[in-house]
Amino acid sequence: MHPVAYIEFVSVLACLAAIAFVIRGWKRTGFLRAVPILLLTLLLLMMFYGLALFLEWSGLGERLRWHFIEDFASVFIPFIWAFVLYAIINFIKPLPQGFDGLNRQIRILLDDFLHHHHRTQTNRPLRMDQ
Repeated sequence: MHPVAYIEFVSVLACLAAIAFVIRGWKRTGFLRAVPILLLTLLLLMMFYGLALFLEWSGLGERLRWHFIEDFASVFIPFIWAFVLYAIINFIKPLPQGFDGLNRQIRILLDDFLHHHHRTQTNRPLRMDQ
C-alpha cells in the first residue's frame, strides 16, 4: 500500500473523532445552531473525500466509482469552509456598540493614561480646572 493511503486513513479517523466531539458538545456551543450543522457537513465531506482518496491510493476502490464523490467533495469543501468562517466572524463582533462606544472607550483610556502619567511625574493628581 502507498504511504499516502496511510495518511488518508489517518485523516478519515481524525474526521470521525472530530464528528464525535461536535456531536458530544452540540448543546454546549455558544454559536448559532447553524454552526455545528455546518461543521458536521464540512467534516462529513472531508471524511468522504479522505475515504475516496484512501481507496484510490490503496488500490481497493478500483472497481468502485469513487471519483464522483472525490470530485464533489473537493469542490464543496472550500465553500463550506467559507460559510463556517463567515458564521464565526459574525459571532465575534468586535464593536457591538458601534463607533460611538469605541470613541468613548478610547477617551476613557486616554484620560486614565493622562491622569496616571501626570500623577507619576508630579506626585499630585491632575485637576482639569488648571
